[in-house]
Amino acid sequence: MPFRLQLRFWIGALVVTIALLWLLRGILLPFVAGIALAYFLNPIVERLSRLGIARTPSSLLIVGVFLLVIVMFLLVLLPLLGSQLAEFITKLPSYVTRLQGLVTDENRDWINHFFGDRVPDIQRSLADLMSQGVSYLLGLISSIWSGGQALLSVFSLVVVTPVVVFYVLCDWPAMVNAVDSWIPLHQRPVVRRLGREMDLAVAGFIRGQALVCLLLGTFYAVA
Repeated sequence: MPFRLQLRFWIGALVVTIALLWLLRGILLPFVAGIALAYFLNPIVERLSRLGIARTPSSLLIVGVFLLVIVMFLLVLLPLLGSQLAEFITKLPSYVTRLQGLVTDENRDWINHFFGDRVPDIQRSLADLMSQGVSYLLGLISSIWSGGQALLSVFSLVVVTPVVVFYVLCDWPAMVNAVDSWIPLHQRPVVRRLGREMDLAVAGFIRGQALVCLLLGTFYAVA
């Protein structure tokens, strides 16, 4: 195939892909999350497969354990988040008042030094800004909790994502072989090498971030 024809083909494919992603952006999150989770869980399934467990039961086992961990985590975290959010909303007006008094206190020398005679104007502007900000924040929180779209997104994540993870884990070797068959023969060694390097880089990044989170969590729990 001539180079110009290949270039036109790939540009057209890129444009079509971007258009489809844009049109389907509202329903893509569970599928993208499922594919990403399957990528991270696939090494565990591979190890279970090498131990003699078939891929389908091992995928089902891994997804079940993962869901159990997530449910336990949410059961512990959601009540804590709810209480903290309620306390924050209750104390938000007092926080705003304290911040306003701290910034616009005319007895503070640094305020008079920088702003001079403009302090009263700054007080009025800051008061208006604070009131608008509080109203916007409270309205945003209310819309998040009461919005049907947010509830639908959460429902789709909870229900659709595990199904996507299971089927992607089951068909992972077939998917990899299919993508590998699309690559020209003379370019497969280079593409495979780049894929392995990317996989190692992502794995190292994930391990590093997990270690940092573990250390920080341990530090804050002890402190």
